Amino acid sequence: MKACIRFCIAAPLLLLSYTTNAGELSLREEVRAEGRLLLSNGDTTGIERAAEKYRQARTPAGFWVLPFFYNGISRVNTDDPRDLAWDKAEEVAGQWLKASPQSATAIVVNAEILSERAWAYRGDGFSSTVTKVGSRKFIEYIERAREVLDNNRTAGVLDPTWYVLRISVANAQRVSKEDILNLATQALDRYPYYYPIHYVTTEALEPKWGGSQQLVNRYVVIALEHSKVGEGAQAYARIYFQLVIHAGGDRKNINSLGIEWPRFKESLSEVAAAYPDLWSLNSQRAMACFLWAKEDCKDYITQVDGRYISIAWFDTPQWQQDCVDWTFHGKTFSSDNDYHQNASARFLLLMGCIFIALLIALIVVRNQRLSKQAPPPINSANGMQPMSFGIEQVLKTELGRSERLLWSGVPRQGLLFRGTDILVVPISFLWAGFAVFWEYSVASKGVPFFFMLWGIPFVLLGLYITVGRFFVDSYQRSRTYYAVTDQRVIILGGLINREVKSLALSGLNDVSLNERSDHSGSITFGPTNPAYAMWSGTVWPGMGKKAAPAFDLIPDVRKVFDLIRERQRTSK
Repeated sequence: MKACIRFCIAAPLLLLSYTTNAGELSLREEVRAEGRLLLSNGDTTGIERAAEKYRQARTPAGFWVLPFFYNGISRVNTDDPRDLAWDKAEEVAGQWLKASPQSATAIVVNAEILSERAWAYRGDGFSSTVTKVGSRKFIEYIERAREVLDNNRTAGVLDPTWYVLRISVANAQRVSKEDILNLATQALDRYPYYYPIHYVTTEALEPKWGGSQQLVNRYVVIALEHSKVGEGAQAYARIYFQLVIHAGGDRKNINSLGIEWPRFKESLSEVAAAYPDLWSLNSQRAMACFLWAKEDCKDYITQVDGRYISIAWFDTPQWQQDCVDWTFHGKTFSSDNDYHQNASARFLLLMGCIFIALLIALIVVRNQRLSKQAPPPINSANGMQPMSFGIEQVLKTELGRSERLLWSGVPRQGLLFRGTDILVVPISFLWAGFAVFWEYSVASKGVPFFFMLWGIPFVLLGLYITVGRFFVDSYQRSRTYYAVTDQRVIILGGLINREVKSLALSGLNDVSLNERSDHSGSITFGPTNPAYAMWSGTVWPGMGKKAAPAFDLIPDVRKVFDLIRERQRTSK
């Protein structure tokens, strides 16, 4: 986040950072260098004379020269706010103000330096990146700047930059938007054509600062009303051009700016007529392309005739060529391709999440239907479900000669949504979403093939833990059989190869029961590790060897549990 004070004073220069118009750019650099040199030499008389001259001066493109001059003074040649150069600048400015309290220039320079140092302490990052010391110093220096401005208002308002700084400080101190609008209106009453007032006010009213587009629109109406006598509708182009640049050149958010191209076009034409500079023509060309005005863009490109000036950071040679290709050949912008690719990636992720959610919903519905079905008939001899002939045949080969089968069964069949999935599912969503986004981003950017291969295992793993594990778990349970004999407990299963677990009844010291409301449940043989229990049903490689053996999701679980405990007592 750019410091508000930097933005309103140096904005035109920042916008021209790629400019090839040597005269325009060299003028700005000369003015900045002049300001730095005068302050470093302590020549306050020279600063006063130069400021008086630049208050009336404009560049060939129509920008005011004064902001560049003050920008050169306030930008100490260091990013470290603790540097002694800041102390020296404050000392020179402070002594000058004491000696000349009626000097508007001295007031502005003092406030400029204090405000700039405040932002140097804060930095340009998000608020979460600001240190406690940086935040405290920022508040301290912004307040000092406010005091300088407010204590010297009568003399300070003779310079239009006083209002620019005061609005910037008010925004930094979170003053209400209505108060900022009132302050901006006062500024326009006195300086209706001073564009930095537009820049700092519209930034303060933007949604990212707690404002809204409606507030910005209100200010535009006020600005146009104040400047229409001398400049017609030029303020419309000045304001919205700045908003487009300040929005980062993000075309997909263009609608949020509320720009009306016919009105914008007319305003740009007025600017170009007042300042017939190559910069003005390239501004028309870039804005027409940016706002999809193809026919107008074609006219402007023809007038430019290859004499391109980059009017913003996004207006690179590649973007200019994209405009030509789109206008004359109907090709798609490469930057828009990136946007559509990112939109496609988000769409795929959304569809994946919806698919997974539907799958889980189907599993839950199916389980509810199964739970409502009538249980198999009960064997009157022992009060338990009768053993299936097919299960007995499978288990018969595992029984000893004198061993007698007391009970046999299988776990619940089909796709299941387990209680632990409440935790596992969100984790799997995060993993799969990131993996798919990574792989799609890499594939769409044309990076080396190795990076595509690198992401494939993570995508496959994400698909498994979100969807595949449910089917693998179902398949493994379809191959699993349980039995209780007069001597032992048998678990027969295996995902690929058949595995047999045999637990002697006499050696089972830790047998635990987990019963559901429908009388189904699980019986675990041995101590349970919570870390492994959470991943039950995921069929993770090697997990079966770590988890305790169990009869998983069997009907009439308590009757089977009682049978096991009874056989343990009688076998002693």
